[in-house]
Amino acid sequence: MHYHVFCMHSVSTIVIRLLSLTSLLCYTCVSNSPVSYLSGPLSSAMMCIFEHASSEGICDRSSNRASRCMGGGGGFAFVGLTCVDHIIAVDEFPLEDSDVRVRHRRDSPGGNATNSAVVMSQLIPPDSHIFLHSVTSDDLMSKFAVDLLSKLGIQMSCPSVSGLSLSESTVILSRVKGTRTILHSPDDFTANCFQSLNLLPLASLSWIHLEGRNPAKSAESMQQVKASIEEILKARDVEKWSLRISVELEKSPSRHIGLETLLILPVDLMILGSDFWQGIDPSGRGIDAERRLIGGLPFGAQSLVITRGVEGSVGFCNGALTYQPAVLVDPVVDSLGAGDTYNAALIYAMSQGRVLSQSMKFAAQVASRKCGQVGLLGLRDSSGADALV
Repeated sequence: MHYHVFCMHSVSTIVIRLLSLTSLLCYTCVSNSPVSYLSGPLSSAMMCIFEHASSEGICDRSSNRASRCMGGGGGFAFVGLTCVDHIIAVDEFPLEDSDVRVRHRRDSPGGNATNSAVVMSQLIPPDSHIFLHSVTSDDLMSKFAVDLLSKLGIQMSCPSVSGLSLSESTVILSRVKGTRTILHSPDDFTANCFQSLNLLPLASLSWIHLEGRNPAKSAESMQQVKASIEEILKARDVEKWSLRISVELEKSPSRHIGLETLLILPVDLMILGSDFWQGIDPSGRGIDAERRLIGGLPFGAQSLVITRGVEGSVGFCNGALTYQPAVLVDPVVDSLGAGDTYNAALIYAMSQGRVLSQSMKFAAQVASRKCGQVGLLGLRDSSGADALV
């Protein structure tokens, strides 16, 4: 199944589509082949047309999960940012003060936690449930994101905050080099979601993943995030939950004040992005340098993974260091969200009882598949996820 975006071919075409699909404005459907989010909530001239609808579509997935949302089977929760990405694909990244032809554009829910939740929704079995604990509002962008995510069976668990404008990002994809350049809006309301973690059904979850952020860029804000995670750890120990906890530190500590203080948290898995790692050690990124640094880092996680994009990933568990080369794909079609895909696949594999090295290998394979296709949907069939269940 493929998606086709009809951008104002004629006024009559748009009128016909609007009359026949009044309830289907600007949403996306799941496909059995690599597909993307294709929608444009700000443009009345752009509609997402669904052709050859599959029985494995979003609506089926949503209804199947909704009937079991609070039952057994173990659930997953992702805590962090939801935004809307306005994605523009060009042949090459434009020079300043130049005219460049856009090959295609699409709008998609974005943010690290949101992307990982979308990927996880394709990997988990149908009797599991998935929550996204992220701040949204009553604006048009929030409605677009929440409606699409709900069709994937993802339940929003953080209270909506009225009167806000959801964060937006503009993403420029270079088709020649496979790079993505992201222009972020300054808004970040994730402090609200860290303050309401008690609203999650923690006792029924098997895993919670938190996107390490400093929403207000202040030491006080960072301490609030740290305290929220510590409360979950304490409650887990007291209540004897089987809940496993992971934290991602992606941004450089120089830009997110105090982010490195989360390193000492005794979580099950700590994922360090390349920006964060470079902020700690800007001089050396080789395996030997990482071995020395990890040995001296005051981290409390049972397992530590450092992601380095095309340079692969490094894992540390029980005193042993593991290196996983990146699974390269040629050509790189779309690298947006590849790191979030890696994180979700890593968590999924570990939740299935795989050791760290096996989980890192699986995560690299799924992330590679993602780079070879447009968007995040359609990963399950091509990733071989069923082999891990």
